[in-house]
Amino acid sequence: MKKAFFLCAFCALILLAGCGGARESAALDRDASFFSDFSIDGEQVVFDCHLVIDNNTDAAVSVRITGDFSADADAGLLKETRLPAAAKDGGASVFVLQPGKNTIDVVFTGTHGDIDTKLNRLLPGITIEPAG
Repeated sequence: MKKAFFLCAFCALILLAGCGGARESAALDRDASFFSDFSIDGEQVVFDCHLVIDNNTDAAVSVRITGDFSADADAGLLKETRLPAAAKDGGASVFVLQPGKNTIDVVFTGTHGDIDTKLNRLLPGITIEPAG
């Protein structure tokens, strides 16, 4: 009976130790990232952002990035709340992050709403998810 108890306690300890150190494979460095500018081009609003993302793994990872522009949509600048990121220099929507720090200039493009003013210059909420 005591052996079964100790075996169960040992297994529980192993499970807890394995779960405790989990980290995201890719995490935004919010202090080093920033909103740069925006422009209105006809029916489109384009937001430029500079992102620094830490790849916490030992291998390259492919990710998709989404911005939460709820405040801009609520104010009337945009019609959508969530916009996918594209590479500023070529339009790719899947980003390959090498191990360590990665610097990416991205654009988020959405449909123009009723106003032409952005209420703040804050970086939108950023979601980083595995591609594929």
